[in-house]
Amino acid sequence: MKIKDAVYVYRLFSGERLQWHGRYHVHGASEFEVHVFLEGTGSFLQNTAKYPIEPGKVFLSGAYDFHSILPEAVIKPITYYAFLFSVEDQDELSQSLYRILSFSLKKHRVFVSVDIHIRFQLEEIYTLAKSPEVHLNRAAEYLLASFIFRWFDADKDTYIEKTRLTDKKQSIIIVRAIQYMEKAVNTNLKVKNLAKKLNISPEYFIRLFRGEVHTTPHRYFNHLKISAATGYLTATDKSIKEIAHILGFDNQFSFSAIFKKYIGISPSEYRNIYFQKKDLIISDDII
Repeated sequence: MKIKDAVYVYRLFSGERLQWHGRYHVHGASEFEVHVFLEGTGSFLQNTAKYPIEPGKVFLSGAYDFHSILPEAVIKPITYYAFLFSVEDQDELSQSLYRILSFSLKKHRVFVSVDIHIRFQLEEIYTLAKSPEVHLNRAAEYLLASFIFRWFDADKDTYIEKTRLTDKKQSIIIVRAIQYMEKAVNTNLKVKNLAKKLNISPEYFIRLFRGEVHTTPHRYFNHLKISAATGYLTATDKSIKEIAHILGFDNQFSFSAIFKKYIGISPSEYRNIYFQKKDLIISDDII
């Protein structure tokens, strides 16, 4: 298995940027692509079939499958990761993936629904795949493969069903909390204020959140901010000071310090490595 391209697109909505990422295209033999949508609504076209885009949807495209995000169908700004990879090698991992994915497409199992809390693992795959270090690229491939096995292996239906049952049992409080966080990503939201909105004590909220999401509300909210920041850094020419202001940081220095803490490099270094030259500026009116 070899990851050939990794893309992160933040709040795709309109204009030439959408035309580029939403272009109708196809990949070659032994190549597959997965699109993992984290937010937004619209339509995903694969050959002649049209599927609704929703948060948590993962779409699988195989060799010679024409696919695109329909530009005219984007209702709410779309955020997603896409990974293009080949499985032409003769090693056991590549051959197993080829069998699983080919069988899934043969059965017209084009998409699955997953927990959007995996966004941070997806960010890790993306970052590792973009690294100049070969051993880190390999780590990204193994991590992506582990998700693909869980999502599309026909023998793992019990795992998928357990995931759905877990989702159904997930605390309504946590769902509401994450919705508040996502809407407030450009503010300086405090945990105590969020707990107040949920009509629970901060202590109980932190304990409940940690039990469901396996991290603290503060850390999760910072992850959301940094995830949004990577989108601005790679898809716009806004200055680091502007991005810090948009995302509600006190100043660019605190933003840079938190960014480096979570990503491992500074915002400027990240931009130099991952800047998407095909992208245009994200309009402020979609934030």
